[in-house]
Amino acid sequence: MRNSEVARLLYDISELLELSGENVFKIRAYSRAARTIEGSTEDIEKVSNEKRLEEIPGVGEAIALKIEEYLNTGKLGFYEDLKKQVPQELHELVQIPGIGPKTVQYLHKELGIKKCQGTGESCKGA
Repeated sequence: MRNSEVARLLYDISELLELSGENVFKIRAYSRAARTIEGSTEDIEKVSNEKRLEEIPGVGEAIALKIEEYLNTGKLGFYEDLKKQVPQELHELVQIPGIGPKTVQYLHKELGIKKCQGTGESCKGA
């Protein structure tokens, strides 16, 4: 079962969308789909093969197509493009417990803070 893998991908997309300042409804859609898939006992690959992805609460046509692409190829172009748009250090800063995407955006834009290369610590600079 690859449910947790697909859920992780959708959570990452949600996070990257938030870091890039995307529409809150789009962000929530990916989070909701991730939670539903993560909590499902039905195999996501089976659901995809049976063309029933859109029956999953929170999964619409656009997200269903992305899940199919990922399951069929092991990659998702949309995700790869998002990762290129959002600086890697911002994505890494969100991994710190207690720091969410909004805080990371503020720290980066207003204070010029980013993750220092190789140290795992925050540093100032843009």
